[in-house]
Amino acid sequence: MQANKIKLYEQRDFGDKINATFTFLRQNFIPLGKSLLYIAGPVVLLVGIISAVTTMDLLFNDGDFSDEEALSFLGGTGLVNVISLFSASIVIAVVYSYFCMYTEREDYENISVSEVWTRTKEHVLPMLLSLIVTGMLIFVGFIFLIIPGFILMGALSFIFILQVKEKLSFGEAFSRCFQLVSDNYLSTIGLILVMIILQAIVGSIFGLPVMLMTGMGAFFSTSSDYDVENSSAVIQALFIIAQVIGSLGSQFLYSIILIAIGYQYGNLVEKKEAAGLMQDIDSLGQQKKHSSEEERY
Repeated sequence: MQANKIKLYEQRDFGDKINATFTFLRQNFIPLGKSLLYIAGPVVLLVGIISAVTTMDLLFNDGDFSDEEALSFLGGTGLVNVISLFSASIVIAVVYSYFCMYTEREDYENISVSEVWTRTKEHVLPMLLSLIVTGMLIFVGFIFLIIPGFILMGALSFIFILQVKEKLSFGEAFSRCFQLVSDNYLSTIGLILVMIILQAIVGSIFGLPVMLMTGMGAFFSTSSDYDVENSSAVIQALFIIAQVIGSLGSQFLYSIILIAIGYQYGNLVEKKEAAGLMQDIDSLGQQKKHSSEEERY
């Protein structure tokens, strides 16, 4: 039985946007999850492994870093950050490619991973560029004055959905962000902050094994009776697995915020441009035309 499709262009209050977000995720948990796992999963997996190995260098160490070990740790941390940026851009491209296909197609339940990949690969590099530029702007906004940081966060949160849904360039999307969010900054920022909190609560479940093992590693590494350099291979393997699970969970849970922003985008477009109403009028006109053609036949 086909689930009721959630309209994109519809005015929604705060609670309705949260409800639409989780209804969408519940409806599309398996197909969206498969797309994220198959397309973004390998890169996120790499992030988890490198992060685990780098963290183990810090934990399972007697506290006396040589110059080579220090450089290795810094290099590993830098590599994790670079690959994390790339993996985040893939996750954003996958989520919004799937989201837009869901809103555009009648047979949305038949969206395949290969179709999502075809659309995703067009947007990975633009998402990466947008992620870097908007991240820097928001960071600068928070550093110098907190309020501009929140304003930029609220406005520029739409840049990704605009590039995928409306196929805009970075400059065009940048300008349209501020056009859409004008007079709606508080509702947008409030929604983002609430979804960040919800994501953090759910994400803590995935991060719990890493936290426990990190704490245990730090505790035992200070014990004179514990040989950190010859620690059990099983423990190290479990730490890597826990770190990978944590990385996969944190990256994939980012879809909660992205989908919420997607429905806020639809809410603002409908509020300012009545896009949903125009679609309904066009659909009604097509139905009447089809009916008249059948009568003539």
